[in-house]
Order: sequence, then structure tokens, then C-alpha cells
Amino acid sequence: MKILIIGAGQLGYHTAEKLAREHNDVTIIEKDETRSRYLLEHLDVQVVTGSGSSPDVLKAAGVEDADFLVAVTDSDEVNMVACLIAAAQAKTPRKIARIRNSELLNHSRVFGHDFLNVDYSINPEDEVVAEIEKLLKIPGSTDIANFCRSQVSVVGFRIPEGSPVVGPSLSELWQNGTTKSKLLLAAIERDQKTIVPDGTDRLREGDIAFVVHPSEQLADIYSVLGLQERPVKLVMISGATRIGVELARRLQADKNLTVKLVDPDRAKCTVLAEQLDRTLVLCADPHNEDILKEENIDSCDAFIACGDEDDTNVLVSLLARGLGARRVITMVNQVRYVSLVQAVGEHVALCPKLIAVSQIVQFIRRGKVVSLATFGDEEAEAMEVIALDGSKLINTPLNQLDLPKGVIVGAVMSRDQMFIPNGTTIINAGDRIVFFVQSAARTKLEKLLVKTERL
Repeated sequence: MKILIIGAGQLGYHTAEKLAREHNDVTIIEKDETRSRYLLEHLDVQVVTGSGSSPDVLKAAGVEDADFLVAVTDSDEVNMVACLIAAAQAKTPRKIARIRNSELLNHSRVFGHDFLNVDYSINPEDEVVAEIEKLLKIPGSTDIANFCRSQVSVVGFRIPEGSPVVGPSLSELWQNGTTKSKLLLAAIERDQKTIVPDGTDRLREGDIAFVVHPSEQLADIYSVLGLQERPVKLVMISGATRIGVELARRLQADKNLTVKLVDPDRAKCTVLAEQLDRTLVLCADPHNEDILKEENIDSCDAFIACGDEDDTNVLVSLLARGLGARRVITMVNQVRYVSLVQAVGEHVALCPKLIAVSQIVQFIRRGKVVSLATFGDEEAEAMEVIALDGSKLINTPLNQLDLPKGVIVGAVMSRDQMFIPNGTTIINAGDRIVFFVQSAARTKLEKLLVKTERL
């Protein structure tokens, strides 16, 4: 596919990087000449230097031949104008726009067929709030994604000290009944590397295990992994940013939660205290150890650092963890911080831009891939596909399918019934299948799907 990306900030850069790795024809429009040279040196893409809102620049970049236009500059206005001009200059490209202004998003007519005709709008900040909400609903989780109409969950759990699954190989765990019918392990993240395991692999303390399970039965997993299921009752948010405020607004709707929001800006706190009627707004420095102790940080079930500065978020997170917060979620804007934060230990690092990249790529792949989620710094993916009539996926036991190494069939939904498959499972046309695939094997799997499904 030919894809035109406008804006080469972190979101545009990582979107282009991922799409280029998947052998798409990617062109980037970037107005900064220094940044343009950097792109040419580091990515296998074409670069046009200029403004994405210029009709001449869009034409020179090939908008008339593009399959997709992805407008992800830091300016909502530039993104909207680019989509408007693209709609006037070419009929083919589907348009994706980054829109951060919630007021604009609330006016759906603006993005409709009669005006911008945007096919998909994305707000990275809203995506991160939704991700945090999901994590808080599953105590102890580091990642979570839903598939098969939300009947299947893929959840990352850090393996605790003394866990009964530490030691034996995965095949031994299955044979002795420890995990039989209770657990399918799709991937393991260890030392900042992610693998799709086979029966010879063994879990270690501190690993993040990605588990596939029916969404309504996730409670079964805790005893298998040796985890404690402790519901979240007290949440402390550091930073009255747009993400922090929106998160507090959503969480306070749960009457079983106590929500505290900490920020040093007195004027901002005064306004928020009136707007957030069920959130305790504290005007204080989150670096102040005494303040955190006074607010019972040692009883805090989840501490969420979502200030404007990555350095501040990391330092405050380390302090909160050291003072007894049971769970720490750190928001970072720099992609390079994600692996560094998670390497510290019991921390979850979320990057709005990486979450947005996954959403954009999923939309572009739509038709071949129903749903998509990435894990372990994008080293492994879970993808949901539909088995088509005539595909080699159907009418053959799974243990006889010629799947590439590094690929696992994690779940199957047939006639609205979800089940965890085994080697004798036979897939039927129309079934939804959740594959887990290591990045190195993804191209081979997709070639198999394209060939058999005649896409």
C-alpha cells in the first residue's frame, strides 16, 4: 500500500517505521529540513520537505495515488486542512487525523462525509486514559487487550516470588495439571525482550507472562500464577494535566473508589476542586515525601504519574513505590523511556504515542486484521483474523497446520462461543482466531493469510 504521513514527530516517525517494516510504500511530509534529513538516514521511506497543508506539497508527495493519508502533526488545524485538501485533490485515500481538541471531536459533523470526510480520528491522550482504566480493572496487570467481541482477554502479569509456575517447563506444567484448562501462555517478556514460547521454555520470577483467558473468568488466573487479587480502592494521581484530570473525572464515577489528585499549581487546583466533586484535589508538590505519607501512600492501591515532564513522572513514581504504593503506572512521552521505566521493577510505563501507533496500524490493516495489540515494546503482537471459506486454516487440525515458528493460536471463537484451542482443534470458515506472533515471524504469517484468503 502507498501511505502518506504528514508530520514526523514521535507519532509520525514510529508510525512510518512500523509501516515501512511491513513493506508498505511510505512517504513522509515534514516541514523541518533537519528532521527530513534524519528521516532519510534512519528510515526506508521517501521524504518531502514542506507543509502538509499545502496543496502543491501534497500533490508532489503523491496524494492522488495514496491509499491512506495519516495526518499526525502537533497541530489539529494542520491535520484537518490536510484532510480537507486531500479530499478535494484525490478520491482514493482514506484519511486518519490526530485530533487532540475534545471540543472538535464532539462535533462529529465536522469529520463527516460532507466536510473533512475523515475515516478515523485519534486522540493519543484519550487512548492512554482508556488504557489506564482497563489496567485498574484487572489488579496486578501490566497490559490488557480484548478480542473476539471482548470475550477473550490477553493480560500481562508479572510473575511474583514463590509462584507455583516458576521452575518447571511449560509442557511439564501442562502435563502435571497445574495449568491444564486454566492457562494459555502466549508470550513472555524478560530482560526487555519478548518471546513467543514453546513447551521447553520456563517462567522465572519477574517475567511478564501474557495470558489468554475468557474475559469473564480472569479471576481464575490469580491462584494459578500465585498472585493476590486485591481490588483497587485508593488511587492517587500525580499531575493535573489533561490526562490526569480526565482520568480523575472518569474514576470518580465509581463510588467504591477514593481518588486523589496532586498538583503544585494552586490556581489550577482551585478550579479543579470545584469541577471534580468526588476527587480530593491536593495542592502540593508530589516530590514531597511528607505529603505523600500524610495522604497514606502506603495504602495506595495505584499511583499514577501523568505530569507534563517525563523526568518528573519517573522520579515521583520511584518515590511512591519506595513509600509503599502497591502499584505504579508511569506516563512517558519519550518512547525511549518505556523500556527504562519497566526495567526498574514493579512499574507499568505507558506512552500515548505508542498506543496511538497501534491504533493507526490496526485501522490501516483492517479487513485483513480485525483487531491488533502489541506487547513488549512491539516485539510481539496479538492479531484477530476471520477464517475465510477456502483458507488453509480451516478443516485441518492445528497441529497439522504449517504455521511459522514464533506463532501461537491463542483463542478461537466459533458461533459466538470462545474456547482455548489445543492441537486437535479444527477451525471452521467464519471462526475468529487470535494469533500471537513474534515480530520476526509476522510477515511469514501474513503471507500465509494473504495467500490462503486470496486478499
